[in-house]
Amino acid sequence: IRQMITAIILDWGKTFSTGYKDIDQAMAAILSPAALSWEEVYPVWKKLYYLRSRGQLKSDEEMFVWLNNILPRPVAAEAVRDLLISSYWVSPEHVSCVRRLKVKYKIGLLSNHIDEWLRTFIRQEKLDDLFDSIIISSAVRVRKPDAEIYYLVLRDLGVKPGEAVFVSDELCDDLMTAKGCGLKTVWFLPPASLEKKQKEIEIAKIFPPDATLASFEDLEKVVASFA
Repeated sequence: IRQMITAIILDWGKTFSTGYKDIDQAMAAILSPAALSWEEVYPVWKKLYYLRSRGQLKSDEEMFVWLNNILPRPVAAEAVRDLLISSYWVSPEHVSCVRRLKVKYKIGLLSNHIDEWLRTFIRQEKLDDLFDSIIISSAVRVRKPDAEIYYLVLRDLGVKPGEAVFVSDELCDDLMTAKGCGLKTVWFLPPASLEKKQKEIEIAKIFPPDATLASFEDLEKVVASFA
């Protein structure tokens, strides 16, 4: 028996938000007093961000102490964080599309991210009313692809797996577990990402998502096709 779709759950990075605005000059200005480049800082930042997004580092202060202990010279970590938060890019077309979908469906946001950072941006951009549920890994201390985080968002939305669609740009890290948990899966694969996604495109021949989405604005049609 086919279940009616009542909820759409969105990944954040490179799905609902398509990346960062151009931050090169601003980042260089923040890091120049330490005579460091973002290319030098980023590998350390990324590893600590991962631990923070798992809830293993419990505060920005703890993360920044580690950062400045590891780097050869201390940087203005708070300024780096604030620049990154303010520079997320969410297309107005994506917002409009989700607002239209919200008329018919519950909307969830499920992200491997730092709760305080992402909620700050959502609040600043007045996007709070867009989501019926926001589950962010640092707050629940579990990250995709762990099945528990899908359980948490489904429970929060009050829907069964077969009643929900999960939309993400990550086939292996996100969608394969979601499909195993019984959700419908939509792979967001815009033309600009095809070159980087060749390995996942091969994997998708064996483990296909339920649908592939080239343009976010077509999400309404794709979800309607599951009815």
